[in-house]
Amino acid sequence: MENLPSSLRYYVSQIENVQKVRVKLQSLNQTSIGSSGASQLRCAMPVSSVLNMHSLAFHAQYNSTSPHAATGTDGSDNNAIYALCPRMGIQSCIERLQWTAGGISLDSGTSNYNLIANMKTDICESSSKYMTDTRVLNNATISGWKSNAEGSGIADSVRGVRKDLVMTNFLGWSASDAPSHRDASLFPEMFVEITAAGAHVIPVQGQGKNVGDFINIGADAAVRFNSDFTGTGCNYTLDGCYFSIETLSIGSGLYDGVVESLLEQRGSLDVPYSTWVSVSSPSDSPGTSIRGAVSTICLNKLYATMLNNATPGAGAIPPSTGAQYYPYQLQQAPVNAPDSTTYACTQAAHARFGSGCGSHQFRVNSAPSPLYLISGNAETFMMVQAGEDRQYSKSEGGLVGSQEMFEKVSWNATTSYALTNNLRSLDALNLQSINSQVEWNSSQKTGATSAELGKRQVYLFAECTSLARVGMSRALAVVK
Repeated sequence: MENLPSSLRYYVSQIENVQKVRVKLQSLNQTSIGSSGASQLRCAMPVSSVLNMHSLAFHAQYNSTSPHAATGTDGSDNNAIYALCPRMGIQSCIERLQWTAGGISLDSGTSNYNLIANMKTDICESSSKYMTDTRVLNNATISGWKSNAEGSGIADSVRGVRKDLVMTNFLGWSASDAPSHRDASLFPEMFVEITAAGAHVIPVQGQGKNVGDFINIGADAAVRFNSDFTGTGCNYTLDGCYFSIETLSIGSGLYDGVVESLLEQRGSLDVPYSTWVSVSSPSDSPGTSIRGAVSTICLNKLYATMLNNATPGAGAIPPSTGAQYYPYQLQQAPVNAPDSTTYACTQAAHARFGSGCGSHQFRVNSAPSPLYLISGNAETFMMVQAGEDRQYSKSEGGLVGSQEMFEKVSWNATTSYALTNNLRSLDALNLQSINSQVEWNSSQKTGATSAELGKRQVYLFAECTSLARVGMSRALAVVK
């Protein structure tokens, strides 16, 4: 306080009766969503307080069930299928998240929310050796099945788990740093809508197998681990859903006077925040091209990644030496990170792989970025870290420590157009006045084996910045 200028110190001292309270927000339609039954949940934010958007939390109890009991007389085959909780908990169970205010869409409600969240998390943690915080807060580690659902009282016949989860790291409107606090009295009433992902996000475990051990779910029932299990059947629900957020109330009229004065002088106030544009298409080989259109006030970054989409085989071994798992749309055992004790497992629904991919390059309106072809996973790994302003530490190492692990579990390409990560500066590409073409092209690497050339689903993500422009009487306009 003593280091503040005297004039500012005086004004700060005049702010009185500041109260900070955390409130509980019940959903408007459902308290339970999941892979079967109701899949959408909507919640309204408070309308008269200053909201700390970084404190927004989504609470739910994860419950999974599996109908696949052990076959044979009285289960003598010991091949039951257990439904586990996915890595990153609630975030992995969200297919779509959208914010609106007074009927105006604040974002496009990007689908594949869970894939983007997993991708961003892996990038940010790629230069951090320890995951203690995320393990505890977001259930980042996929835990093996235990009797009675880890002591929760659920009968073993359910073959599922029960976990109380809290999601605090949202993407988009509520995640932006500048500003993190929003005066809800200036905006039309804000709503958040969540759509649950399908049952394919559930990782499973075979009876008597360790987490991550391969489970055959091929086309031939005679060689399946369980003749009844073909990669479907397990389901999950998020029960008892509600939100909570920290609100601030300021009794002094000083704050209201400052805001009113700013609105009179400027006519409106701008709130920058991140939005996402998603494009996806299938490909029969690693040599592929994907293109989309984006019109935005500020294009910050582009990401490209691929998910395995191979046809399930009939053999009793993994379907592809290069992929080590079945298509991402199927329920299956988590993918083990090779030679890693800190990374644990991820599920195939979010495991990004670059098998067979050689050189690649991004383009915006035919302008390449970078100006040369990116080749080799090692350089891609450097590009990933550079895209997040992360530095490699020799003392701590990194989670993505081997090319094998990087290629099979967390491969993605990215390029950044922003000079900084500060949203207020809006220092990236301005594509607002034109409908721009963004694309990613890749080629097949020389000497790729047949196991590396399988089918895949290719994704192109654009991370952009939008402006919410608020005026008098809760007037709102969105500049995308």
